[in-house]
Amino acid sequence: MRIADAHVDVLYRLDQAETVSELLDEPPPDLRRWFDGNGSAGDAAGATPPAPSGGRPAPPLGRLHVTRRALRQSGVRLLFAAVYVSPAVYERAFEAALRMIDRFYTVVAGSDLVPVWTAADLERALQAEKTALLLTLEGAEPIGTALYRLRILGRLGVRVFAPTHNPANAVADGVGEARGGGLSAFGRAWVFELARLGYGLDVSHLGERAFWDALPLYPHPVIATHSGARAVRDHRRNLTDDQIRAIARSGGVVGVPLVPAFLTDRPDATIDDWLRHVDHMLGLVGPAHVAIGSDFDGVDRTPVGLEDIGDLPKLAQALERRYGSAVAQAVAFDNLVRYARGVLEASDRAAEEADRP
Repeated sequence: MRIADAHVDVLYRLDQAETVSELLDEPPPDLRRWFDGNGSAGDAAGATPPAPSGGRPAPPLGRLHVTRRALRQSGVRLLFAAVYVSPAVYERAFEAALRMIDRFYTVVAGSDLVPVWTAADLERALQAEKTALLLTLEGAEPIGTALYRLRILGRLGVRVFAPTHNPANAVADGVGEARGGGLSAFGRAWVFELARLGYGLDVSHLGERAFWDALPLYPHPVIATHSGARAVRDHRRNLTDDQIRAIARSGGVVGVPLVPAFLTDRPDATIDDWLRHVDHMLGLVGPAHVAIGSDFDGVDRTPVGLEDIGDLPKLAQALERRYGSAVAQAVAFDNLVRYARGVLEASDRAAEEADRP
């Protein structure tokens, strides 16, 4: 069964490897060999970097969840690769984003891993049984208060944009901001520009008030790339039932993550814990609005038996045993492909209109 994953953080991890080598005054690791998963360059890169305040933990530098080798055995044919800039480098956030996008094209992409900019790119990749790679932005810090930077990132291939990570920024408050504010005036302009350009809006990490501010302003389907159901696990990063229903009404999808803390209050999560979130969402909105959003390489722990992206076929098998092949195919692949196709078609139309005299 083909699989699609709405969120991985391998670009952040590769950028961390380069950053640590600079801190240790060592030559940068051979990231291409490291991405192949043999661990030799990761070993040379040193120990795990500390997570900055407000940032995220990461697995040891020699151990990626997403490697070329694991992807080959995963059945993944569509992968959303996030550009995430940690608070430690907010002062150079745009530069950091550009560096990660460069890594995307020079290290991650290859003959069997194909960046997609247009709907035609996506169809060609899928027909050739290659893995289509779609760039996303996780948090608007690289944009600051300059919408031209949003447009530049779009011209470099970013097609889905999340307003925030957990902290607040110039666009809105994330789920980690205690005041729980909504969209700023700039944030409203940011959402309007996103809609005008046909780019996707990712509401994972967005504070609840900002979520409700944004949806009426955005006329396209909305995605939460990696969020669970709060009714199953009461965690700030999970969505309420009303939020899940609103995303479904927009025609969008929710990618259910493989983050143990989002799935259960126990130390170790299992595939069954992940399925409980899928069960709940299917009961709320049906099978057309649920997908996979692993968050691989953005977490230091994964559910038991799901060590890396090569284990995603286990999720597809569990879905098929529980719901049958049609629902399994929808959740594992079809729903996210439909969403990505819609975003790319909308951005294609916007680009064509901009080119008209």
